[in-house]
Amino acid sequence: MTDVWELAAYVEAHPDNHEQRWRLAKKLYTTWEYRLALEHLLLLKNDVEPREHVMRYIAATYYRLGRHDESIKALQEALTVWPKNAKMIEQLARTQTEAEQHDAALKNWKVLRTLEPTHPFAAQAIARLQKIVDCQAQEKAKALQTTSSAAPGGAESANGAAPPKEVNCPKCGEKNTPEFRHCWKCNAPLTRGRDILDEEITKPERIVPARLPYPMGVGILIAALFALAVYCTMRGFAQVRESGLGDTLPLSVDDFMTRSLLWTRILLGGALLVIWPFAWRLAAYLVNVETRIFDESLYQSGALLALTAYALLWTPWAWLPAAAVVPVLLSVLIAFSALKLKLSDAAKLWAWQLGSAVLVAALVIVARHGPGLLIDIPKIVSFAQKTGTRPVYEGNLNTPGQVRVQWNSSGSHWLDRAAGSIQFILEPGPHERLIFLETIQGDAPLTYSPVSGDSHTDRVDHIQIGVPYRFDVRSDDPVAAKFKLYSLLPFTVEGESAAAPPKASP
Repeated sequence: MTDVWELAAYVEAHPDNHEQRWRLAKKLYTTWEYRLALEHLLLLKNDVEPREHVMRYIAATYYRLGRHDESIKALQEALTVWPKNAKMIEQLARTQTEAEQHDAALKNWKVLRTLEPTHPFAAQAIARLQKIVDCQAQEKAKALQTTSSAAPGGAESANGAAPPKEVNCPKCGEKNTPEFRHCWKCNAPLTRGRDILDEEITKPERIVPARLPYPMGVGILIAALFALAVYCTMRGFAQVRESGLGDTLPLSVDDFMTRSLLWTRILLGGALLVIWPFAWRLAAYLVNVETRIFDESLYQSGALLALTAYALLWTPWAWLPAAAVVPVLLSVLIAFSALKLKLSDAAKLWAWQLGSAVLVAALVIVARHGPGLLIDIPKIVSFAQKTGTRPVYEGNLNTPGQVRVQWNSSGSHWLDRAAGSIQFILEPGPHERLIFLETIQGDAPLTYSPVSGDSHTDRVDHIQIGVPYRFDVRSDDPVAAKFKLYSLLPFTVEGESAAAPPKASP
């Protein structure tokens, strides 16, 4: 009975959910709680438009409570809406027989036989009731002559017609007509006959909610994934702090993404951890399977998937597709196997919850980086797999001299813009000459700086793809120097060549 009371608690909390109230009423009927079943059935009758199955159950419940007149009234009311409903006519005829309204019962059995000439019991019931009606007519005729003929024994001896055989309940001793398989008073099984609603209740419904298997193991797994998420977050902060030492630019996609997407990953993980459990609960409501699954199992499913996706977000960028593929496959396993749903319901549940999670993830990413990152993910992954960590380009030159460089696209417009910063470091070594470094984009000068100390760094943001750049180094007297070029984007160096005459010192 535990599942019945759980369903009753749900209906009490959701009084407008008529489908679940109907399921509760049927369950109460099959567990012999007729008075409680009648309360819910009458509420359904008053709250929704007339329904055949509700009216039949109301009549059957009245019958089980021994209130035959009310059962007959309910069926007659229903037949004004469904006048040719054979099952309802049969139920009315059986109830009228039990209430000893033999004339009315005989009339309805004849109507039923007209509707269904091959009905298995109509002919037998008509023959038996015809004998009873004839016998009662003879009794009334002879009642004027002798009072003894009014007794049932006298009627039987007068025309030889035997009254219908009754079945005594083996449990309470109550008399039952042979059409019924259970006692109307105590519902104990009888040795013969059938139930009025036999075809309605022979297939019991499974209303015990499902839960994820091995709940303790699932809890331990969620705790372990949460600890892993905390570790990945702290490690991400440490990597950003370490890679930022020396103010050098990242030379790999993984390093660049670690710096650029640190807070995006954290915000994305937090949003999924909040939204995904409720996405499962909302999906279960929309698919109308929320009573078939324990709420904690829905919340556990969402937390399990959110933490798994968050941990995978910290994998190297080249492996990032696993962050999408693994949660999708895990959600398929949960929806189609662990929750014991029909295939169609499982498919709808899976689609709704996954769509909600994907929508939240996309909104977080687009809000921080625009849609280009989502669009170019395959190109960025491909570039990361091809390049790995790009080495620092080093070279030598003598003043006056220049380095000509042209940058190429990574294949991703978003990465070209986001990672389009470069550093040119000049290391002239010990000298007493005045040296100048000029950076030129195409034909437009960008910077012109005196070089002091052992090294000087020129940083250029938003490099333009396909445009030639020159780094001119000049001094009054020849000086040997080294240079380093830091860039994540691919580039080509045309080599060293003589520079134009040096500019005058500022």
